[in-house]
Amino acid sequence: MGLLEQALRSLPDEIREARWALRDREELMAAEMQKAQQLMDQVRAEASRMVDKTEIVRQSRLKSEQIIADAHAQARQMINQSEDFIDGKLGGFEIVLERLLKTARSGRERLSAQGLPTSMINDEQLNDDFLSPAPPPAPAPLHEYVDRNEPESSFFDQDSF
Repeated sequence: MGLLEQALRSLPDEIREARWALRDREELMAAEMQKAQQLMDQVRAEASRMVDKTEIVRQSRLKSEQIIADAHAQARQMINQSEDFIDGKLGGFEIVLERLLKTARSGRERLSAQGLPTSMINDEQLNDDFLSPAPPPAPAPLHEYVDRNEPESSFFDQDSF
């Protein structure tokens, strides 16, 4: 019985020590769990930043590709518009030049129809290149060039030909 009493007396000290050890262990576990939770929060935040950064990079690339595609389309449109404008202007010049050529031919025909002396018309001059023309013949008196059938108020109009 004595032994049992002694065990009962010593038991509370060991239980107390075990309780202290258990409490220390629980506090240590709670502290370590809190550290682990903080570390996990940091890792999640960093992962989220990396994902956001990757998403921003991906969106930036998509936006830049769209801007480049738009710029290429706008450049093509401007080139096409420029080509159309130039073609229209060249077509207009062609019409004006054709009218001018027709007017020049008509003027030459009128001059030849007025019966200029053949000594003033040189066949070589008619066949020369217009870039290197022969010197013009001496002017005839004004009364030879006047067409008596045309009214005096007539004027040259290139659009009438």
